[in-house]
Amino acid sequence: MQKSPFIVYESPDGGKTVFARHAGSNERRLVKQNTYEEWNGFALRYDWDGLAERHPAILEQLERLKVLVSLCNE
Repeated sequence: MQKSPFIVYESPDGGKTVFARHAGSNERRLVKQNTYEEWNGFALRYDWDGLAERHPAILEQLERLKVLVSLCNE
């Protein structure tokens, strides 16, 4: 049986986890999983201000992130 060229995206939990499957098929693959908890843990593990003081590249990226967050909140 040939796979449909149409892809269906489904989320059983309101967008936190997204699966893709070919139309007419029950076989699906994970596209996106909620990574909020992973990111939150990563962000809390580091002293970003201390790292930025010692590493100019980190300071530069943190400044870019501040600008991006500001633009997203407008």
